[in-house]
Amino acid sequence: MTPKFKIIAGVFELQKPYFNLDTHNVDRELGVQQAKGVELSISGELTRGLHVNVGILDGTVSISGPNLAADGVGSGAVGQPHLMYVANANYTFPQWPAASLDVSATHFGTAPASVDNGIYEPAVTQTNLGGRYKFTAFGKKCSLRVQIQNVLAANEWTTQYTPGFFQWPAPRTVFAFVTTDLQ
Repeated sequence: MTPKFKIIAGVFELQKPYFNLDTHNVDRELGVQQAKGVELSISGELTRGLHVNVGILDGTVSISGPNLAADGVGSGAVGQPHLMYVANANYTFPQWPAASLDVSATHFGTAPASVDNGIYEPAVTQTNLGGRYKFTAFGKKCSLRVQIQNVLAANEWTTQYTPGFFQWPAPRTVFAFVTTDLQ
């Protein structure tokens, strides 16, 4: 778009063996996994001081093979949402360049949570807000970072990896730290 702002788009189709736990909790090849979709990436300086970085993945991950239903295997891959995105924005104040604010959001859409696709996990979005202040102390460059993680207190189980390792998001958390350059 401009020297400071880029948009990249891609279309993909991937195929590989599908391994997961079967109905007897044995990790084995259950079929063929095929992923099709589009990816979009937007990054750069949108306006003076405002930097954005957004990545979107929209697609399907399907399972095929002989006798899937007889083996208790559904047509969707466990933990593979159709829509995922990560969005980050950082704003540096032109009149006060030592200070900046940032926001990030990570979204995982609905996805099968069981091999037979009988259970689906809900979509979950986690949002973080933060700020940074750069300063000098004892002749060394330093920065103070403060962030509120999981601002909206998302509390849904997710299976971001296969074969179905569930993850519970951290609670709303506030943290602050100071870093310094010792060189």
